[in-house]
Amino acid sequence: MLKFSVFLLLAAAAFLSIRTEAADVDTLRANVINYMTGAGADTNDPVVAQALTDLENSARNYMNDCQPRGGWPDIDYTISLAYGGEWQAISHYSRMKQMALAYATPGQRLYRSDSIRNAMELALDSIHDLVYSGVSRINNWWYWYQGIPMYYGPALLLMQGHVDSAIFAQASAALKWCLDYPNPPSNPGDMVTQALGNLYYGIVSGDLLYINRARTLAQGELTIHSSYDGIRPDYSCIHHSNQLYIGGYGAQVAADGPRYLLFTRNTSYMLSQVNFDVITNFNAEGTAWCLYHNSYDVSVIGRSITRREGLGGNLTALVLMAVQSGPYQTLFQNAARKALQTFSAALPVEIAAGVSAVKNEGNTASWPLGHKNYWATYFTVHKRPDYHLSVKMMGPGITGSELVNNEGKKSWHLSDGMTYILRNGDEYTTNDVIPTLDWNRLPGITVQKKSYPTGAAYSNSRPFVGGVECGPYGASAMDFSSNGEVLTAKKSWFFFDGELVCLGSDVNCPSTDSAETIVNQRPLSAANAPLVFNGTTVATGTGWSGTITDAAWAACDSIGYYFPGGTDLCGKTANQTGRWSNIGIGDTILRTNPMLTLWMNHGVNAVKASYAYAVLPNKSILDMAVYAASPVFSIVENSDTLHAVSHAGLNAFSAVFWKAGECGLVKADSPSIVFCRITPDSLYFSATYPPRQSATLRFRIDEPLSLVQSTRTMTVSTDSITTILSFASPGTGLGVYAVFHRIPKVFGYARISVHDSATGDPIPGALCSVRKNTSNTGFTDASGIAVVKADTGANQITVQRDGWQVAIVDQVVLRVGETTDVHIVLRKLLIEGMAISPSSVMAGIADTIELTALGLFPDSSADTLTDGLVWSMTPETLGTVDSTGRLVTGWTPGSGSVRCSSTVLGFSTQAALTVRPVYIARPIADAFTRGGTFAGTNYGNDSVLTIKTSDLDYTRRVFLKFDLSNIAGMTVDSAVLKLYSASAVTANISVNTIADDAWQEGSITWSNQPALGSAVDTIVIGNSIGWKYANLTASLQAQAASDSFYSLGLYNPVSDGVYLDFKSRESGAPPVLEVWINPGSMGRASEPDALRAPFLEISPNPFNPTVTMTFFIPIASGDRKSPRLTVFDVKGGIVRSWVLSGVRGMDRIVWNGRDDRGRCVSTGVYVVRLSLANGKNIQKKVILSK
Repeated sequence: MLKFSVFLLLAAAAFLSIRTEAADVDTLRANVINYMTGAGADTNDPVVAQALTDLENSARNYMNDCQPRGGWPDIDYTISLAYGGEWQAISHYSRMKQMALAYATPGQRLYRSDSIRNAMELALDSIHDLVYSGVSRINNWWYWYQGIPMYYGPALLLMQGHVDSAIFAQASAALKWCLDYPNPPSNPGDMVTQALGNLYYGIVSGDLLYINRARTLAQGELTIHSSYDGIRPDYSCIHHSNQLYIGGYGAQVAADGPRYLLFTRNTSYMLSQVNFDVITNFNAEGTAWCLYHNSYDVSVIGRSITRREGLGGNLTALVLMAVQSGPYQTLFQNAARKALQTFSAALPVEIAAGVSAVKNEGNTASWPLGHKNYWATYFTVHKRPDYHLSVKMMGPGITGSELVNNEGKKSWHLSDGMTYILRNGDEYTTNDVIPTLDWNRLPGITVQKKSYPTGAAYSNSRPFVGGVECGPYGASAMDFSSNGEVLTAKKSWFFFDGELVCLGSDVNCPSTDSAETIVNQRPLSAANAPLVFNGTTVATGTGWSGTITDAAWAACDSIGYYFPGGTDLCGKTANQTGRWSNIGIGDTILRTNPMLTLWMNHGVNAVKASYAYAVLPNKSILDMAVYAASPVFSIVENSDTLHAVSHAGLNAFSAVFWKAGECGLVKADSPSIVFCRITPDSLYFSATYPPRQSATLRFRIDEPLSLVQSTRTMTVSTDSITTILSFASPGTGLGVYAVFHRIPKVFGYARISVHDSATGDPIPGALCSVRKNTSNTGFTDASGIAVVKADTGANQITVQRDGWQVAIVDQVVLRVGETTDVHIVLRKLLIEGMAISPSSVMAGIADTIELTALGLFPDSSADTLTDGLVWSMTPETLGTVDSTGRLVTGWTPGSGSVRCSSTVLGFSTQAALTVRPVYIARPIADAFTRGGTFAGTNYGNDSVLTIKTSDLDYTRRVFLKFDLSNIAGMTVDSAVLKLYSASAVTANISVNTIADDAWQEGSITWSNQPALGSAVDTIVIGNSIGWKYANLTASLQAQAASDSFYSLGLYNPVSDGVYLDFKSRESGAPPVLEVWINPGSMGRASEPDALRAPFLEISPNPFNPTVTMTFFIPIASGDRKSPRLTVFDVKGGIVRSWVLSGVRGMDRIVWNGRDDRGRCVSTGVYVVRLSLANGKNIQKKVILSK
């Protein structure tokens, strides 16, 4: 039972039904004064007694140094200094508050002292010459609306009724004048502190306007903010729109929130239970997790990292929460006691009183332990009793750093995956370590080594950033791309009990700057701390640098490093120097610290480089030698599609599926991060979909499981072999954590070996099916072996391979958990004929097509033939075909055939060949550009071409360039651009010509993109995926003859935020430009109409209210009748018809769902038919929906 009377239970307090306004003000005043003076505290407690002594001494010093005119000689009162954020006069107010506390606090000799009261009157009167109603306010609002009131308000409250009334009146008016600052910025992070300032004045003056304003500000702060500034749903905190500030601004909220609740208890100005829960959860899930050794993790304090005095903790918040009942009270008590073990600063009386009340409460002195993933802000914390780890990443919505008031000059890489590794807890926050860091080699980052502009802040536009928690373990990953460098990389971190495993792949840096991954940079505990590699001491002091080849492990200062498979590792031990003024606005004293730095050098122009290492806190040199001989984890894969680690000690594995894939027990149908741990009875599973997009995640786990509990609604189905689970991802980065019961296994394994009956050679690629109630399959590997898991009992095994006789074996008995060997021989079938694939070859001029010869078996299967083949073409004027079947057409359109004979088998075959007068061009360059903060980023290597028009930061345009030098001088009959849309959206994309062809795929950005010319066509995207078309005939007819290159720019002319991806030339469906050439310009007088391929495309389908019908009509002479486009109902009746007189090439018609008489037709299925002049028809169904 806590005995300190001021700290009453806050959560359970209720509004009083009847209370006068005066009584409320009196209660507020009593609450504030009792808190500040430590009323009810045990003055015999050494902690409280020391705080009272410290208060008396500091106040006496201020009193003695106070000048006759009421100021202090060491303060520069020049008011203009407030412009730059360094107005020293703020210290005048803090000293007044300290003297007022001494005057009002019993238990020390200055209590109610006339001497200190006189000094207070002088100080109050003198400062009025600078700050009073009517003086011109300096433009730094913080001083007036927030800084001065947080000292001035308590000083006036404590001295009210004890100083000259005239002096007090003018001081009270000055405080009101500060709080009446016009249109002050009231953003979360500042609001609860501003609430206290207004509350103080409201109590002093009795003006309820300010007390009500205080409540409104506090309510606005102590709530969940899904965007912009404030406490986020994961109980992290954002300030300045996109900066992580659990500390810094968040520290203000953490301490001032409980103060406000305490001050307003038992009044009508109390906040709701919701507000109380928010500040409680923020301190429990945010503050306590980000403190270690009385300092905030430097990753959560924003630009405060550049302040020598900004590296502290938040004992105040812990103590204020520890005296309140609630689900987290024990956590706060334990954390407060842990903080007190290393707290060395003087305690103010109000906190000392709280410490006296809680120092013996709780279970044990301890920080919260486990793993915490802040999914809203891309931050991860991993805590154990003897170490603290964190990883800070950046992604959409969170930028890497900021430069404000000249603080943050070198903070370029703080969010590039900086990995904060603490053992003692004060390694970086004492001895002025921070300014001596090499800010281009922060621990954990992968970086392009170059000079960066002072204060530059960067962002990562790639959406795959996030992490998962699986009980006390977890994983995080970041697809890294900074707009401040050309380097890109895939990075992941896997957190276990004794290891942090770090993987990286696809480290690309197309630059003469080297790319590096920093394993660690930390201060040495002593300048002579030994550094050991592979058992050999390479340094016992500063001054060493070098590269260790084939480094397997290293150890220094009780931290071990393990490198699976060995690596070349660079390192140095050096006395590093720096000044606080180099990174912020601190002093210019040169500081020096002995530092160890370890890194991997990926070299210049890095391409698909990778890295793998583990950090093991609290490992001695001997520990590391033993560990390296028998590590408990292994790397399953480290590639561009998968990062995966298994841990034998925990029977756990974790995988980052950069693409859908399979790893161990888990198959993921979409990109995701997964962590899985198995015990004899349970399987613990966590997963997330990092991109901020709604999606349904589906996984297959190769174990029969039943769901016990889950943090999210989940669909689970299982059989005796596998479990399929799926859940909806909300698009926030928040994942799922589930616990499953392991159903006892009732399956066995069939190990099937398949060999050639004639030669005994293994047969790879054979399909092996094992069936009892359901069929389970697998393919034989290069050794002719497949292992298939299936139901126990009697199974039927079927083995088949194209060109081989099918084998069936019945009654193969599988036993639980055992492997049954099955040996099968197949007889190769005899080939009965030949065929060419494709069976009908349609090519363009100057085209290349790979043909394949197939041997045909009696079971209708086929096998590729390669030996003894003779290829030929008729007529030879159409082109050539070589011995491998590679067909290259010339410049002569026409019809013919391709023939292939086998000298081994004695068979021959042929395929029809049609060479059309069409030149098929694919882009020699394609890219998209992005505006705003991404204006300098190149996206030339992306597999998609993205178009979007919205705010400048999100606006994207596409650029294409074709080489048409091969058809220079020829006459273009028609031209069609084909693009594959990977997005089912509705949009009309403008296709524009570009006069400037000098742009390059690898260097084009928003900043240097060529200007768009006139629009030549519109691509209609009708909410469907597939090929989309644009008619470029007129444009190309005007340009092809005069220009070898042809560039296009595509964009959405409507700012509707629609996001559209076309496939780029780096994908499997690149853009295509089909240019139909007039045969006469190639030396041919005419060309059969059969060489031209018509098409009909309908989009959207279903539609309402309109549908676009895009078609191509071959250009042919001598047509006696016009083509026609007709819409029929399902009974064959004509609904709408268009005569396409004179229409040739590509065109489109929009149908509005009305018949030939203008009447709206009913919903249902209709048939659209394109009737050509040669009597051929193309028809497709279309649905008019409601």
